[in-house]
Amino acid sequence: MSELVVNDDFYVDFADEITSVGNNLESYLRRYTEILESICECAIKEGDVYKNLCAFVEHANLLHGQIDTIAALLASVSKSFVEEIDVADKELY
Repeated sequence: MSELVVNDDFYVDFADEITSVGNNLESYLRRYTEILESICECAIKEGDVYKNLCAFVEHANLLHGQIDTIAALLASVSKSFVEEIDVADKELY
């Protein structure tokens, strides 16, 4: 009978890494929208480009917090997988 070996550290490290990446992406998104808002406020004052850029910024701002939420969910699933494997192992051994 072959054995399935699960590297717990991989999943724990993955959870930490995805949290870090999520935080970075959230930071980049905030900076990106700040730059676009600055363009709307200072550089382009009217016209179709202005209207479209403002609409885009409005929609991009809706993404704030979503990346962190998704990263937290992925990290949680990864860590809970390790816990579930440990519970299953106890029943087998």
